[in-house]
Amino acid sequence: MKTNIKNLKFGDQVKFIDHHHVVFNDEIDCSNMYGSVVSVDSPTEKDKRQSIVIKLKSKKYKKELFHFENCVSFNFPDEEHYNDVEVNLIK
Repeated sequence: MKTNIKNLKFGDQVKFIDHHHVVFNDEIDCSNMYGSVVSVDSPTEKDKRQSIVIKLKSKKYKKELFHFENCVSFNFPDEEHYNDVEVNLIK
């Protein structure tokens, strides 16, 4: 089932559809990669910030993601270019 990245919940298993993620100044291709949602900070009325962290199953980018424990993170509204990221929910 396809869903927007902002709709994910802790523990969800996902498969990225078409996604390139920026890590420092490099871009990694997460398209068709699987991951698990390991953290979700829901937005509050006060600041409207949201954070979602997905741990990738593949070790393809273990060097690039070493400092992040093989995870990619999405922070809203700071990273507005990720607003339209969709993933397939696996369950």
